[in-house]
Formats: sequence, C-alpha cells, structure tokens
Amino acid sequence: MIRGEWQNPALTRCDSKLAFRSLNQAAIQAERASSRTGELIIAYTCFDCGAFHIGHADLSQQLAHTVSVEPGCRECNLPIPEAKKRRARACSAKAIYCSDRCQKVAERKRRAQRQMASVTPQ
Repeated sequence: MIRGEWQNPALTRCDSKLAFRSLNQAAIQAERASSRTGELIIAYTCFDCGAFHIGHADLSQQLAHTVSVEPGCRECNLPIPEAKKRRARACSAKAIYCSDRCQKVAERKRRAQRQMASVTPQ
C-alpha cells in the first residue's frame, strides 16, 4: 500500500518559472532576456500548466533560428548583388562573382595560371 500524498510533478516544475498571460508578452520578455544575455531565449507554451514561459532554446531550436549565409564573391568575398543573381538564374547559372570587374580579374588569373602551366622548364 502506498502512503502519502500524490504531488503533481508539473506543479514543482513550474513553481520557479514566471508565467505570462499571453505568448506575445512572453515573447517580448524572451527578446529582452536574449539581448541582455546574448543567448537565444524563447517563449513557449507549457504542456504541464498551460501557461506561457520563457527559457533557453535547445540545439534544434538554435539551429532553426540561425540564418544561412550565402557565399560571397569568389574574388573579393563581398556579397553578390541580387540583380547579378537574377541575371545568372535567367541563364540557368549561378552567380559566383559580385561584379564584372571581379569576373575579369579572375579570368586574368586563370589565364596566367594556364600559361605558367603550359611553359615547360628547359
């Protein structure tokens, strides 16, 4: 026979956490906490008590919040302008240089490398 009083584990898990009335209020507080700590803190709905809490994000949530960065120009590493990307897509190609100037500089380098490779030592 079990003696004692059953205690809801949800109550002990949520006792120390602040509960917000709406997800919007929790999101505002999470954003403030994130800017204060420099860590990703998110707002979420608690499955135990139904309230809205804030807390540190787990790895999957952190990965979902990271912004994928497109590679820059192969020559100068600057971002490739959107207009250049559109023109390349129209030709079923991928833009790898940010400007015509960078493309010409890269062509000259490749040409010089080919000439150096074709010269046989005597």
